[in-house]
Amino acid sequence: MKFHEKVMELVKIGGIIAYDNTLWLGSVAYKQDEYEKHSEMPESVWRNRDYVIQFNSFLASNPQIESSLLSI
Repeated sequence: MKFHEKVMELVKIGGIIAYDNTLWLGSVAYKQDEYEKHSEMPESVWRNRDYVIQFNSFLASNPQIESSLLSI
């Protein structure tokens, strides 16, 4: 999140910032106890999932930014 704060200092008003992997293979939509049901996902996805959720929440609560989701 410190990285995002630094980026905000550098980007002009109206500029665009893009973040990749914010859905983290869809794991952010599952409950933590659903790990067994989705064992096809690598362990690293589940291990880092909480960080991605925390980052997404941080972005969503920031009134300075407007966010959009672009699925590629």
